[in-house]
Amino acid sequence: MAAETDSKILKKLEEEGKKKGLPPRLLEFYKKLFNIQTKTEQRIGKAKLGLNNETINERLERGRPLINFDDLALDWSLLNDVFVQVTATFADYTDLFGELPKSLRQSKPRLSLPKRVARAWFKGTRLPSTIAVDNDNEHLLLEAIIHATLKPSLVRYAKALISSVDQERWRRENCPICGGKPDFAFLDKERGSRWLLCSR
Repeated sequence: MAAETDSKILKKLEEEGKKKGLPPRLLEFYKKLFNIQTKTEQRIGKAKLGLNNETINERLERGRPLINFDDLALDWSLLNDVFVQVTATFADYTDLFGELPKSLRQSKPRLSLPKRVARAWFKGTRLPSTIAVDNDNEHLLLEAIIHATLKPSLVRYAKALISSVDQERWRRENCPICGGKPDFAFLDKERGSRWLLCSR
């Protein structure tokens, strides 16, 4: 079932990309990234929730997201493997995204995502200088790489927790699951509602 859904998503991506005139290399990049993330989701399996119903209800009542960084039971070995794959994928498309930061190109002995960098990205605070960047473009690229690396884990948590959220009652400007800011919105013709969507 999952493979069939993934195939449909990739087909839709290609159709929409061609319709909108997106460069073939950009579509190729997104297909590779999607495949990495899909395989990672499968390897993760079900999210390990350490939250009971009382905590979930309390956080929602207070308008707080259900998970914070310390609630995530991340497999750092897997996460670092994914970070290496995602970084290599971005490195193959410098014509689209620019050069990687030097610290990602010259990492020895092995490239890894430091926990404090992942935590800062999750919280939306300034990234520590553990992975040095020289300019704003490199900073944005680094954030995109971290996002792409952590997304499969966050998707698993969202799938496990979304049924706990009454989305009709959540009137905040951030995601009820992870606290992320919305990336875009859509209008629901049927109910006249405007829905914000979190890409994390």
